[in-house]
Amino acid sequence: MLTRQFWYKLFPVEHWRLHYPASTLGFWMLALLIAGCDRSEQLLRKQDEASSAERLVQSAMNPRLILQRCVDRYKNLKSYEDSARFEVSYQLNGQNILDQVPMQVAWDGRRKLGLRVHELLAGPADNERWHARFSNDRLELADQVLSRSLPSQVNLEWLTSDLQVAQYLTAGPAGFPPQLDLLLSVRPFESWLHDASEQEFELSAERHACGASCWIVQLKSNLGNHRCWIDQATHLLRRLDLPVQILPETLRQDPKVSQLQVAIEFGEIRIDQTIDWSDYQDATKPADLRVGHFVPAPPAIDLRGLGQLTPAFQLRDAQGKIGYQSAPLATRKASVLVWLADHPACWIVAEQLAAAAKIIRQQDSDVGQVDFVTVWAEPEPPAGMTFQELQQKLQIPGPLVIDRAAAGRDLFQIDEAPTIILLDAKGQLQLRDVRTNPAMDLALAPLVQRVARGDDLAKELVSDHQKALNRHRTELAIVAATDYLPTHPQLPDRYSPDNVRLVELAKEPLTTPVCCLFQDRQHTAWLLQADGRLSQIDSNLRISQSMQTDWQFNHARPLTVLASPGSRYFACVSASSTGRIDLYDAVMSHSTHFQLPDNMTAVDIQWLSLTGSKTPRLAVITTGRQILLLDPDNRQQLSGNCPDEPLAIVFGQVSKEEVQGLVALKDGTIQPIQFPTKSVSSSKAVGIKSATATRPFVSKLSFTPNDGPWYGTATNDGYMTLAYGWIEDQQPGLRMLDARLQTQWHYRLPQSTEGRQQHHQIVAARWPRNGDIIWAILDSNAVVHLLKGDALWTDHCRISPDTRGIALIPVGDHLVLLSADNGHWSAHRLE
Repeated sequence: MLTRQFWYKLFPVEHWRLHYPASTLGFWMLALLIAGCDRSEQLLRKQDEASSAERLVQSAMNPRLILQRCVDRYKNLKSYEDSARFEVSYQLNGQNILDQVPMQVAWDGRRKLGLRVHELLAGPADNERWHARFSNDRLELADQVLSRSLPSQVNLEWLTSDLQVAQYLTAGPAGFPPQLDLLLSVRPFESWLHDASEQEFELSAERHACGASCWIVQLKSNLGNHRCWIDQATHLLRRLDLPVQILPETLRQDPKVSQLQVAIEFGEIRIDQTIDWSDYQDATKPADLRVGHFVPAPPAIDLRGLGQLTPAFQLRDAQGKIGYQSAPLATRKASVLVWLADHPACWIVAEQLAAAAKIIRQQDSDVGQVDFVTVWAEPEPPAGMTFQELQQKLQIPGPLVIDRAAAGRDLFQIDEAPTIILLDAKGQLQLRDVRTNPAMDLALAPLVQRVARGDDLAKELVSDHQKALNRHRTELAIVAATDYLPTHPQLPDRYSPDNVRLVELAKEPLTTPVCCLFQDRQHTAWLLQADGRLSQIDSNLRISQSMQTDWQFNHARPLTVLASPGSRYFACVSASSTGRIDLYDAVMSHSTHFQLPDNMTAVDIQWLSLTGSKTPRLAVITTGRQILLLDPDNRQQLSGNCPDEPLAIVFGQVSKEEVQGLVALKDGTIQPIQFPTKSVSSSKAVGIKSATATRPFVSKLSFTPNDGPWYGTATNDGYMTLAYGWIEDQQPGLRMLDARLQTQWHYRLPQSTEGRQQHHQIVAARWPRNGDIIWAILDSNAVVHLLKGDALWTDHCRISPDTRGIALIPVGDHLVLLSADNGHWSAHRLE
């Protein structure tokens, strides 16, 4: 029977690609093979009742009409369940073999979906959740359980929104499960129904193994023929024969293998019946990690003995003479030893090692200081060959020695060939590489050269692997599902970003605890401390001026602090739900405060410009559906009511009215802030109502919004706003909105996994060298998320577990990330 390794070749999880077309999200093996079509349909003529189901009926039926009947049947099902399987049948040395993997699907016609596709098991769980897991043979996803809230209607977009699930379902020769395409796609069989010409179709009839008479719609293509078996009575898909060309070439050309056939068999179809969902559930295990989306672990690396001094040893050649000894030599800078055996993978590695040695010889004049040693792991050469002939075939420079004393096993824990060992001049183990690596010839040469120059490669490998493990642990904590278990990993105190390098420029201690670090719209950073002192950090990364407010805050509670345009006025709201709003006038050195009505707290605040006035107004929306405009000079308050619960204030010039701002409401509508009269000095209420905008914007958002603050800034593509919203039920995220407030892309945010109050801070700045907008978001877990404005890359890091605020400021040609925790403020250059 085919080995597990063969099935992994059929389902190449290391090299996933999405094969489905964007319009149908499935059935790639059909869609890629079809071209050209007239869109006419022939009338279906009545079939002679006495005709045999097995005779050809091409003249009586139109293949597209048969397919359309099949599509319509699946669209009208109330429920569906099968025991489908992907099958490869063949003869191996004359013996009949049948190998199978499951491709089972169950669907209740609306929101519940069950899957058993090879190693993927998924189905509805308790509390309106949907769980999916891979078998633990998939080490990179071991113990992870995808946990999502069930949507009101399952569709392909929802199912494939997790990258690992989408890639796995489309990996391998069978492609995306066809019955999923029929059940969930908006336009299943689209290519067959509309794009194929009559000449590409053949129609016949046969009896299926289950006894059902079936129409067989066959599509001819350059890759082979697809045969679609459709039940004449029920119009259900019973079988799909696939061309053998979809199998690996090595299997098709194996002389031991003959009579290859490939198909998907849809056995035991049950429609419009009750589904036992326990067949698609797995018992909870103590090690389970429930995640909002799968996060593959970094590749496993064997770190045993790296950096350690290897005991002295000798290896002898076929004549018993010493071919290699590990004792340090003045002329030797590094040793490359490769353990080989009579196996195809070893011959590939031998060719790569010979190529690597050639590269080193061409690039480095010190190649003579690197010893290459071929270690034969078997006591005898391959059959029909002498050791001398073996060495000539391998073409690796240096001696051929025989490991008769099992030094590889005892010294380097080598238990399989090929294995490459790299030692430095002292005999310390710097690298162990097991099995084949397609890029070894190119990758090995620079590594050997570095070790020959004295670089500690082992220390770097250990450090990088630990960083990768810390990052993976962090991402598991970040993607914790809303029903995550107590066993979920906690965030490490600190870890570095992956795409961006942080270079520390400054770290200054503070004698008074920090309440908040923030930036104004001129990209100047400000530091607020618990004693009310407000300090500016200039472009030289020094505190250039300080102002003493009479603000007093508990530094343990999150704060929102905003500077007005021009940074004359500062407003501060505490997350302690006191209903107090503090203001400070930097010119007059005057502090004041506003107290909201009883049982009312601020949801969001924003400084807004007022037409005809040099003094901005502080807009406040509250939990009581109120909106207020506060004048920082004369303390005048204008208030009004919102038609629905207000969530966020959107900054920017958006209407012809005096107030330049919008409010996002809980029902998703966007409304301008307006005065009921044209008199700015009027004490009448401010209101929220529809108005004509100077720049058009959507009247209703395409997503469910979440509480502010939202953050807007001018970009190369116009005015953009980063808004909080829900990706799906209970999954927070950020939405990038264009000038019309339409969503461009979204970014998932983590749940608060350490019992912290949900609080986020958003800042943005242009990268001086290229003008790109970089966004930085500090979440409630003290994780800093970095986003490029066009979403081409995202990253995250944790500078301190107690970060109280961040700022992004341009300094020369660089962008600097400032952060502050309870006792320090620091600056890191982004590279």
